[in-house]
Amino acid sequence: MWFLSATAHKYNNVGELIEQGTRAGEFLKARKKGATDKEAGYAAREVSINFSRHGSVGKKLTATSHF
Repeated sequence: MWFLSATAHKYNNVGELIEQGTRAGEFLKARKKGATDKEAGYAAREVSINFSRHGSVGKKLTATSHF
């Protein structure tokens, strides 16, 4: 089972690296187009799933569910 755990950990690290690279690229692209740091940061967050964005229902689900 240790092999599966180690493999899953490496797979997760690769996924995070790809997503961060995508966001960094979007940030730089927005800055080159004249966006402020704040605008470029927002664009970078929106280029993939923005997990910090949720409404009141999302907050309630997060508080009650351990997914």
